[in-house]
Amino acid sequence: MLLLGLGACAEPAPPTGTPPATSSADSRPLGASTSGQAPAPTLTVDDVLRALSRAGLPAPHPVDTTAQECGAAQCEQSVVTDTLRVKSFASPALAAQFAVPRGLKHIGPVTVSFPPHMPKPEQQRYWSVIIALVR
Repeated sequence: MLLLGLGACAEPAPPTGTPPATSSADSRPLGASTSGQAPAPTLTVDDVLRALSRAGLPAPHPVDTTAQECGAAQCEQSVVTDTLRVKSFASPALAAQFAVPRGLKHIGPVTVSFPPHMPKPEQQRYWSVIIALVR
């Protein structure tokens, strides 16, 4: 079942070229940017998952994929669930840099992708809750 959840939220292949690896695989709050950029709003993957739960939107079977994905993605934290994949970055600029070429949703320091089989109205319900966190 875990493999199905991971495959369901698979992200499009990254553009060609190898981004530099980072050693930032911890899940510290995102307000402390180490890239020299202005601090981002403090928002973590855990904040997103808690907000979805409070809104009654399931995100079952969360798996922390930070160690496997954040080196290449340059993210701070990565979690995949049966309903979405969320990554948090040290800044909104880094989140956008990751999301835009892949066609992923992003707001503030967070990127989100949904499984292809999830209906658009359901994706929008999740996305509305995530947007409310940043505003």
